[in-house]
Amino acid sequence: MKVAAVAAVMLAASVFAQQPNGPEPRDLRGTNYTPGMQALFNNVVGMLPSPAEPGATAVGQFDAAMVDEELKRMRLSGVNNVRLLPSFWAWVIDRNGYMQCLKTLSRLCSQHGITITYQVWSSIPKTSAVMSVSGVVSKELWTELSGSDPSAPTNYGVLNGCLLRSIQHHQDFVIQGGYIPAGEPWQSSIFDEPGNELIALSGDYGAWPYNMKTRINAYLEQIAIFFATDPDGAAAFHGYDLFNEPDAIETIPITNYLQFIKTTYDKLSLHHSDARFTIGWANDDWRADTYDEMAESMGIGRTYYSFHSYTHPIPFAERLKDRKAHAEAAGVDLVCSEFHRTDYTAGTLKYQLAALDREDTGGQIWGFLQSNLFLKWPSGSHPIDGLYIPSLLPGDVPHFEPNNETDLAAFEAWTNGDLSAPPYTTIEILSSDSGPLTSVVPGGSYNVALSSSKTDCPAQLHASLRPIAPPACLATVGPGCMVFPGLGPVSASTNLWSVPLGILTSTYKLFPNALNIPVSATPGEVVTVYAYAGTYPWHDFNLNTGEITAPLALTVQ
Repeated sequence: MKVAAVAAVMLAASVFAQQPNGPEPRDLRGTNYTPGMQALFNNVVGMLPSPAEPGATAVGQFDAAMVDEELKRMRLSGVNNVRLLPSFWAWVIDRNGYMQCLKTLSRLCSQHGITITYQVWSSIPKTSAVMSVSGVVSKELWTELSGSDPSAPTNYGVLNGCLLRSIQHHQDFVIQGGYIPAGEPWQSSIFDEPGNELIALSGDYGAWPYNMKTRINAYLEQIAIFFATDPDGAAAFHGYDLFNEPDAIETIPITNYLQFIKTTYDKLSLHHSDARFTIGWANDDWRADTYDEMAESMGIGRTYYSFHSYTHPIPFAERLKDRKAHAEAAGVDLVCSEFHRTDYTAGTLKYQLAALDREDTGGQIWGFLQSNLFLKWPSGSHPIDGLYIPSLLPGDVPHFEPNNETDLAAFEAWTNGDLSAPPYTTIEILSSDSGPLTSVVPGGSYNVALSSSKTDCPAQLHASLRPIAPPACLATVGPGCMVFPGLGPVSASTNLWSVPLGILTSTYKLFPNALNIPVSATPGEVVTVYAYAGTYPWHDFNLNTGEITAPLALTVQ
């Protein structure tokens, strides 16, 4: 072999180690998961023992019986992996109790034939700014460690900080006029760990205050040894997700996160050398590829690539194909480790799952069990995830109510290997001679053609006029973007109009002169056009089974 080829093989061997336990990454049919969802739930107390657990030194919410029921429900639907949202802060609060809960969880997972992807760190905050014990106002928990002993088995200051932030999260909701009706899951508080403010200081955690290096080293060592050598941990282990969405906080240099991730990888692989590793990027476009290349250049081992996507089914499929090509060029599997929100894509999950199948890509849906909520004024909350709604009220017999039946059926068909997804609804704007158009003129009338499997359903045309091309509408709603709950983000403006098209009586139907451009339109403006096919019950977007087309941008000539 040539020297360059030998070097490439050596690099692949060093950066992409293999570990055989559990399904291959491309075969993952998983979900994000945090156990113990109860009142004032957060991922810290959810991984600490409840008073009923023996040996507890701090009060948590981990309920082994409930976890057993949750895992049982997952396995019945074909889930083979949970991407665990654990907690470094829970370990800091009560390391013995935390490891006890992790061992119990691992044992239950193994019994149900479910493996664990351990998400080590995360940049996603759900916290409130509070005064710490050191007198510093912070959105993060590290200031609660002021004056504490890094070798102490408990740190009640951090526990109190976690509970206070959860209470404030709920109180903010109440102050603004909201309440959570009985029977709804409680709002979750997922903490950024070890803390974005710390990583903003430096990617070298040795420079951080409050003996953070001592705590982090001890944590990583104990986690790695547990999954490498403990019988329950090793039996359930699938891999490490080194960091959840380190690219989500754009004001902090990505190089700071990568420096910290490199040290994390080095510590874990020292004690668990044959493990799988990945990084769960927030971005689903070329940036994810760039960050993986940066990680590789720094020697951060990944046995597979992973990314997150919360977008319309059509761009989801396009971006997935691009990410797959990049992973194949590196010789590794690809996993979409977060996707699907009911306020964006309810009723159309099957198209995302079908895209994963086409690209031979593994998937970990954001929520199999509903937990994460958006506020809904003046009362209640919008569930943004969850194929099943768990019973969370004290004293209830554990049970799970289906959420969106269409999405649930698609997920279970996916895990069973018999998923089918008919063609998604698409739109074309045609001239009188039926040729597709990319431009229009003021006062012009144009034919609209819909291709859709949603036959015998009503269709509606939506259009907006704006002076510039529409921005990309992704998970975050920006200027010129609006969200149709259950339908996803669409590009629009205040100059928006809608036209009922009638019933789709066939898989292809032409609606003559359905699009009429205002005579006030001026050259250079852009008309954004999209259509919705199906019946949308506005009172509950989780019941949506319709489809909204990807938008077309037509330039006014």
